[in-house]
Amino acid sequence: MSINFKIFVFNHKSYKKVESMRLNHYLSSSGVCSRRKADEIIFDGKVSVNGKTTLLPQTQVSIEKDIITVNGKPLSGPEKKVYYILNKPKGFQCSSQRPNPRAKIIMDLFAGVQ
Repeated sequence: MSINFKIFVFNHKSYKKVESMRLNHYLSSSGVCSRRKADEIIFDGKVSVNGKTTLLPQTQVSIEKDIITVNGKPLSGPEKKVYYILNKPKGFQCSSQRPNPRAKIIMDLFAGVQ
């Protein structure tokens, strides 16, 4: 049985360019941790902005101008996101976990995608 399907990939482009954001949001967008965990890391004094330790998660940081470090390691900035649009083929289950060993799930269709 052959399955015909199309996967559409697009990069999200914000309509308004974000120039600054809250420090805890910046950390979570950079893939360091969740936003709540970012608050804890900031309160513990492990985060510095332009060489100065800050203890306030609501500190506004510039994405392009400020240098943010966590435990002395600089961050490269928020991760680029990629979105996939897929019409589920017949016979596949909408799940990321296999309910039984022989079940086909939609994650099987993304096996070669990195």
